[in-house]
Amino acid sequence: MTKVYVKYKDGIIDPEAENTKKALKMLGYDVKNVRIWKVYEIETEDNIKEMVERLLVNPVIHEYKIE
Repeated sequence: MTKVYVKYKDGIIDPEAENTKKALKMLGYDVKNVRIWKVYEIETEDNIKEMVERLLVNPVIHEYKIE
């Protein structure tokens, strides 16, 4: 099973992370930053890197790692 981790690049606003940070602050937590990674678990014999770059990420706004 291959894991693919995807997140927004530095400098790109992640609306879900911003909302999470705001909610945590409203609950009284001292949160400086929140980053959200999506994790895909893919079982295949095909080229994972090609799949990721064709469908799972937009290279302009995302970065990813494959494990």
